[in-house]
Amino acid sequence: MNEQPATEKSPLHPTSAQPVTKANWLAPAHIRWAMRNARMVVPTAGVRHSNDSQIFAQGDALSLDDLTLQLPHGRSATWAQYLDGNRVDALLVLHKGRVVFESYYGGMQEHDAHGWASMSKSVIGLLAAQFIEEGRMEASAPLARYVPELAGTPFGSATVQQNLDMEVALTYLPELPPDIGLFTAAGLMPAREGMPNSINDFLLKATRSVDSPHGSIFYYQNGSTEAVARALKNISSRTLAQLVSERIWQPMGAEDDAYFSVDSSSVELASGGLSSTLRDAARFGELVRNRGQRDGQQVVAIAALMRVLQTPSADNQERLSRAGRAQTGYGNFWWHPAGTDGALYASGRFGQRLFIDPANELTIAQFGSYADTRARTISGDQGVAPHENSLRSGDSLVALARAVATRLRETGK
Repeated sequence: MNEQPATEKSPLHPTSAQPVTKANWLAPAHIRWAMRNARMVVPTAGVRHSNDSQIFAQGDALSLDDLTLQLPHGRSATWAQYLDGNRVDALLVLHKGRVVFESYYGGMQEHDAHGWASMSKSVIGLLAAQFIEEGRMEASAPLARYVPELAGTPFGSATVQQNLDMEVALTYLPELPPDIGLFTAAGLMPAREGMPNSINDFLLKATRSVDSPHGSIFYYQNGSTEAVARALKNISSRTLAQLVSERIWQPMGAEDDAYFSVDSSSVELASGGLSSTLRDAARFGELVRNRGQRDGQQVVAIAALMRVLQTPSADNQERLSRAGRAQTGYGNFWWHPAGTDGALYASGRFGQRLFIDPANELTIAQFGSYADTRARTISGDQGVAPHENSLRSGDSLVALARAVATRLRETGK
């Protein structure tokens, strides 16, 4: 193998002479490169694309340069401010299944795979919905029925649905916080003495129960997604990458391979390890918007999609409000903003968004790479750290979708 000359920058030296490593790849100086090059730093498992790709028709181009977003409390933002605030790498708008806007920024190209971060959770939510509707997994059963090793943990004692809705009453140990602790266990950060060295070990060691009963609180964290994914793998005797390929990626007509980052035991990071192209992220959104249909054919059972699309109850929204997430519901690893007539969205750290609006026949897929160094809470009774920029919130995503829908109506599209 030929070595690269010392005078040339290798792929691990994208912007400076400093090598990119697990210790610094998510730092502000490297995050944009890192979101497109995860498999150059960590091992991955491939998600096979479809041999029959769904082709998007081109619609009439939609101009967004002069778009204004109407934000809560009488505030507003321009299109340029939104792009800058989210450090957008790519954004695509589909209306009635046709591409009306698609643009790439910061050097990203159409066939680059970009990290989904926590948008990955919503993929697991759809897989779980399929297993539940097929009778292979019972939503009201303790998750430990399917993952006996988790008996005695908060994840195992909570039901499948309580895990899917982030209603598990637990607290993370201070020495094993839900972000750094899991990132280390998953191999995304350098190993630290005393920390679990695999995702499965992290689930066993990272938490303890609290006095509140499961189902009484909302606490958004990564462990529940990892636990549900483990149940799906145990039930099916398939890897997560195989399940996503066979049950979602190929049926929806993915054009390119995706991949998951994996830990030292080759276990996929279900809660945040998926990477794909922008168009394949949009294809996933269209699969949900069209209730499992593709080109008029039912490729994923409609019952599973209806479970995902169902608006959460008022009690669910009240639990989120108490957790500092007012005007929002959450179910099956999907966010449901209030007042949007059935819309829902997937959201991921660093600026990943997938907004699905069936009423307006609209899907918006966005990749971003803003640095996010906020510490995650270790229990459900702690307040959510605010975004450094309010344009990174769910409210701003809803404002963007509403502005785009209004522009589509105004232009008669």
